[in-house]
Amino acid sequence: MRFFRWVGIASLGLALSWQAAAATINQLHAVHTTITVNTVVDDFTPNNGTCSLREAIYAASSDLPFDACPAGSASDTIQLAAGSYQLSLTGAESPQTGDLDLNGTIQITGVTSATSIIDANGIDRALEITGGNVSLRNLQVREGFRPGTTEEFTVYGQGILQHAGSLTIDNSIITTNGRSASGDMYGGGIASLTGYLTITNSLIANNHLPYVYLETSGAGAGLYIDASTVTINNSQFSQSRAGTGAAIYNSEGHLTVSNSRIDHHINDGSYSAAIVTDLGQMQISNSLFSNNAPSALWLHRGSASVVGSTFAGNGGNGTFYCSNGGAIGIFKGNLTVSNSRFINNWANTAGAIGILTGTLNIDHSEFSGNDAREFMAGRDMCIGDGGAISTGYGGQVRLDSSTLAYNRADGFAAAIYHNNNSSPLIITNSTIVSNTNSLLNPEDQSIVVNDGPGIAALRNATVQLSNTILAGNRNEASNVARDCSGLFFSHGHVLIEHADAVCDLTQATGDLLGVQPQLDSFDFHGGFTRSFSLDPASPAIDAGSSDCGATDQRYFPRPVDGDNDDQALCDIGAFEFGAAAMQHSIYLPMTIK
Repeated sequence: MRFFRWVGIASLGLALSWQAAAATINQLHAVHTTITVNTVVDDFTPNNGTCSLREAIYAASSDLPFDACPAGSASDTIQLAAGSYQLSLTGAESPQTGDLDLNGTIQITGVTSATSIIDANGIDRALEITGGNVSLRNLQVREGFRPGTTEEFTVYGQGILQHAGSLTIDNSIITTNGRSASGDMYGGGIASLTGYLTITNSLIANNHLPYVYLETSGAGAGLYIDASTVTINNSQFSQSRAGTGAAIYNSEGHLTVSNSRIDHHINDGSYSAAIVTDLGQMQISNSLFSNNAPSALWLHRGSASVVGSTFAGNGGNGTFYCSNGGAIGIFKGNLTVSNSRFINNWANTAGAIGILTGTLNIDHSEFSGNDAREFMAGRDMCIGDGGAISTGYGGQVRLDSSTLAYNRADGFAAAIYHNNNSSPLIITNSTIVSNTNSLLNPEDQSIVVNDGPGIAALRNATVQLSNTILAGNRNEASNVARDCSGLFFSHGHVLIEHADAVCDLTQATGDLLGVQPQLDSFDFHGGFTRSFSLDPASPAIDAGSSDCGATDQRYFPRPVDGDNDDQALCDIGAFEFGAAAMQHSIYLPMTIK
């Protein structure tokens, strides 16, 4: 009996050993672990029976159990209930104190972004990601603040800092991060240094970075991008403030923004905007930019494209220098704009788009209600030139299949100001009408002869026109109608209603001078942008060049037979009379609810 008893005990011990070994093997090979946080208290005390957010992140990152949190595995989900998870453990940089450190394949998921809140409580930034594949879903991250010190004068990421790896933010809110402090601050809500960042269905709002002239920089209150690849879709950046890039500052990364909204940002520095790209690349599509000051986009030396987007109500006065480009400013960069609207933007120079050097190509777009305003900045007297566009001192600008209407300027050129520029301004298949300025000689209030209410080309600058309408442009102060001032070269089929001696035009085949274009309504007419339709009696119908492009401003096919003489000829201007819409999808900017 004793023998069998010992055999039984030995067998039980062997079975227990195999069970323990199997558990260890299963743990080592576990594919996914869910760690449920069961307290809102910021705790890192072993063996007290809780699993705090800090402890859960440590267990997931280290793949070791801690307190009531199970060990992490190949990938982990940290589940947060509704509640405010407020950080309180201060101290030196470590997993136990300060911000929450993540590394690995970890997803933190809340109930909703309104109810599951990671509150940094102003003691540090909220989250620091050093690598791996991290996802934040249904969360609110707020009140991150990491002040600069003597040893760390430059600080990246007040709310979230991503050093490397991949970070996904979905259905989340990043808000009220950053505040006034000494030091150079980069990234109020988020700073992404390298790797990949994806933001979807999220709101980044009310973040703040300090700016003090010659003291602190404050770049990217919503998001700072160093050299990472960032994709933003169906999201909103709103009501943040910084020295520059109050929404986004892109140093040398690759930024893609689609179906998103960028609105109500304030930038305190010169040559600043809601989104700034320095050496990086940027693609904007189907998005809305509204009420950003002093500009919506600023392109320093990188490249950008804008497609199917609207810029409305952006603008502001300069600080030390004249503001340049209420919607978009370009220093040395390269920008293409297609199928977009620029309405009611304003600046001291170039109400919509201002370019100093670089290249600007615009097609199938609308510029209306933009305004260049006189202002005395700290170091500049701003006359208010270029109600819609200013080409600067070397900017290469091409405008095709677009309409500029109802823009105004206090100074020269209510539509386009082309000054002291050796590159010709090239305009094809466009309509530039009903723009007004109010410039008079300040000494005696007399007429300025080269003011160009439509287009002014000054100081040896030249303009090349083809298949374009210039009409109804006027100086409202002197009541002088004048569509162009300066040196103009026609490449054929140009209709100019008011071309006096100030408009030095070299004519070509098919030009119509002193002719009223007989335009009809200014409306959408089936396209994403507004254009002027043509009255059936318009002299522009079938009077255009043979090379007017495949589509008019609305992307309707051209040419068509507009006067029913069995010959399909182009119309002059941006609108093709009698054209029918092609079957293709048009995506409008989404409004984030």
